This record gives sequence, structure tokens and C-alpha cells, in this order.
Amino acid sequence: MSEALFANGGAYRYVNNDKALGRKVLYETLDVYESAPRTVRFVGLVFLLVGIRFVFLEKHIKMRVTSDTGSGLDQYKGEQPATVRNGEKA
Repeated sequence: MSEALFANGGAYRYVNNDKALGRKVLYETLDVYESAPRTVRFVGLVFLLVGIRFVFLEKHIKMRVTSDTGSGLDQYKGEQPATVRNGEKA
């Protein structure tokens, strides 16, 4: 029953009904409705600023120029890749 009452914006209608809630509860509930999006925007802004900071710090990270993974690709160094046409090597 309560799920149907709050569906499709019913929660806002219920809260705005002065007879259903006392004044104090009404204002506290409306304050939560107003402050929740503000909190979400603030947390999103923090994530954004941290991400931007990491982007600018990334320039100063020295990347490896050699590979020491031992993948075995060194044996093919200098060879041209085989051309494949219609499923057969040319």
C-alpha cells in the first residue's frame, strides 16, 4: 500500500499535504528533499575535481620505454605481417 502511495511523485504530494504531517515534520522533510540534490552535486563536483587533478598529474609520470614482460614478441622483430586474402596467406 505505501509503495503505491509514493509512486509517480506521490511522495511530494503526501509531504505537501499539511493535514497529513505536522508543520515541523513537513519542514524537516522538505529540507531533506532540498538538501539531497545539493549533496549529490557536491560529491559529483569532488569526483570531477579529483579526476581533473589526476589528468594534469599524469603528464609528470614517466612511462616505460622498454618492455620486459618476456612475451616472446622479440623473435618476430623486423618481420612483415603476412597478408591474408580470402582466408589464405598470400
